[in-house]
Amino acid sequence: FPWPVRAAGPSFRDLYSAAVVNPLRRAHARVRSCSLLDWLQFFLPCIRWLRTYRIREMLLWDIVAGVSVGFMSIPQSMSYANVAGLPSVYGLYSCFMPVLVYALFGSSRELAVGPVAVTSLLIRASLKEVVPGAAQITDHNHPPPELVSTQ
Repeated sequence: FPWPVRAAGPSFRDLYSAAVVNPLRRAHARVRSCSLLDWLQFFLPCIRWLRTYRIREMLLWDIVAGVSVGFMSIPQSMSYANVAGLPSVYGLYSCFMPVLVYALFGSSRELAVGPVAVTSLLIRASLKEVVPGAAQITDHNHPPPELVSTQ
């Protein structure tokens, strides 16, 4: 033969089957074996920890932690709203809504979610440019009547 004889080894078909087809088959079998509860746990991680939650051991401490964090984050978020140039009620929204959404869809136990000072300062700088009357408002909880429509 004019070309060299190839040494015995795996063919392209064998390599392709081992690298692509077999993992796809394993993944397909794994997906088919999942129950409805497994799919819900995948999209709503709170279901996973609710199944293993020990009420007698954890509920009291979770209530204490929630109340103590609430005592800190409610005034903090209200003041961040004032820093941002918004009424205080928007600070309450920014305090509770991210926490509620993350409780349903989040998967980390140690993540802090909520308003921060840097974001509030950036919002204030952006509002002054976007909203024409934002720079003239001195009391954000009671803006002048002529500027209420622009807020």
